[in-house]
Amino acid sequence: MATISCRCGTVKLQFPTRSPRASQECCCRDCHGRIAHLANLGGPSMPDVTIASADNRTRPATFYYFVNRITVLSGGDRIKFYLMKEGSTNYNMASSC
Repeated sequence: MATISCRCGTVKLQFPTRSPRASQECCCRDCHGRIAHLANLGGPSMPDVTIASADNRTRPATFYYFVNRITVLSGGDRIKFYLMKEGSTNYNMASSC
């Protein structure tokens, strides 16, 4: 099992496995927008997204996907689900503490 928590430790979640089901790297505006949005809500700061190179390429955002059998150990009242934009089918989850 794997356990994660928010920065202050109020919200704690447990996944049935330690290994993600899948991972991906992406440079699209939606993925970088998701990171920036979460940073504005108090999450980790937006990382430096340019690679020190002649063409200043964008560094991909890395996402890990776990099995959806999540057990809320604490702070369930602080968990929020939202869509980044209207018409999206991808829900995001974040803590509000």
